[in-house]
Amino acid sequence: MDERICEQCKNPFFADVNNIICNQCTELLFDKVKLYIEENEEASMKQIIEDTGVAKKHIDQWIREGRLEAKNKAIRDEMEKLRGLQKDLKSILLDENNNQQENTQKQVQKFHLKHHI
Repeated sequence: MDERICEQCKNPFFADVNNIICNQCTELLFDKVKLYIEENEEASMKQIIEDTGVAKKHIDQWIREGRLEAKNKAIRDEMEKLRGLQKDLKSILLDENNNQQENTQKQVQKFHLKHHI
């Protein structure tokens, strides 16, 4: 953990590499987004971001964490998009793993043939 300066409140805090705002400011932004969504159920993701000033990466993180409920259409759509990306990534990783296993098996077979094992 490194000591950082929060980009929102300018106070020092300890955080992992990816955090640029402190936990207190993160919670304030979360509350702002949650209230906005409750009051504007039909708002698009673009509207939520523009009207709250909260970055999409924070909103996406709260969706992944299950902190934002899917009452709002934009949040439901984003949840589906993130689930699709997760499935795509999982499929890619499985394909790469299968390809590596096949290549390893071929190398072992070549070795056996070459050395008459």
